[in-house]
Amino acid sequence: MLAFKALIATLDVGIMEDQEEAPSRVEGETRRAPKPQAKRKANKKASTESSSASNLDHNTIINEIKEDSRFDKFNRKIILGDVSRGIRAKFVSWYTHDRAISSGDVSRVLQGLGVKFDPSTASRAMSDVSSDYLKTQEGRFAMYRLTSRAYADFESWLLNDAEV
Repeated sequence: MLAFKALIATLDVGIMEDQEEAPSRVEGETRRAPKPQAKRKANKKASTESSSASNLDHNTIINEIKEDSRFDKFNRKIILGDVSRGIRAKFVSWYTHDRAISSGDVSRVLQGLGVKFDPSTASRAMSDVSSDYLKTQEGRFAMYRLTSRAYADFESWLLNDAEV
């Protein structure tokens, strides 16, 4: 019997300690569990420059075109001229010659020159004249380079002094 009384006394003390540790509640107040916070994914697309597979510096190309001694011809035939979207896309490919470029590169360079040319237009333009391009796949991006024949033909047309 003595052991039983000791056990009950121990239990009573344990119960009283638990009650002392429990937070007191104000009448009418209910306690809610904290909401789990959703994990946010990092924004992978930090800038428009990083969205392209190429390492083309668009601003440098734009400035090179504007400072080129033949810019008057480029302006008259490509920027202000009434030419197809395929010709405009070929111009950027021709100017970057040995570099493979994406349709996004074409779009950014032409927009920098003041030509309204969104990426989907650039993609369709390059598809329109797909026989003039060597196409490679780099990750998610299709990269284009003018064939030697297309390069020579375009250069002949562009640098010819005859009007459009």
